[in-house]
Amino acid sequence: MHTIAERLTKRLMLSAAELLPLLQTIGEINILNNEFRRTGNLTPQTLGRLSRSILVTSAGASNRIEGNQLTDEQVNQLYQNKRIQKFRTRDEQEVAGYLEVLEMIFSSFDHMIFSEGLILQLHQQMLEHSDKDSGQR
Repeated sequence: MHTIAERLTKRLMLSAAELLPLLQTIGEINILNNEFRRTGNLTPQTLGRLSRSILVTSAGASNRIEGNQLTDEQVNQLYQNKRIQKFRTRDEQEVAGYLEVLEMIFSSFDHMIFSEGLILQLHQQMLEHSDKDSGQR
C-alpha cells in the first residue's frame, strides 16, 4: 500500500522537495479544521490569522490580475505598515486602497446595504491613495 505522499508525488508529478510544503499546508488546514470541529468556532487568534491571510492573498492576486508586480510578502508588509500615508509606487498605492476596502467589508459587511452609493463609496476608498486615479475619485 502506498502512502499519501507517494500517491501525491505520482499523481501530481512533484519531487519530494516540492511535495513537502504542500503536505505541511495540508497539515495546517487539518489542524484548523479539527479545531473548528472540536470547538464549533474559531479562536479570535485563528480568525485574525485567517482574515489577514485572506486580505493579503486576495489583494495581491486581484491587483496582479491588473498588472501589479507586488508579491504576497510585499502586500503583507504593506498591510503590517498600513499607517504609511505616502506610498512609493503605483502598485503600493493600489494595493493599500484595496486592503482598506477589504478591511472595511470584513469589519462591517453585516451593516452594509448593497446599493449604487455603497459601490461608489468603496470605489472612492479604493482609489484614495492612487495618484494616477485622482480624477476618477
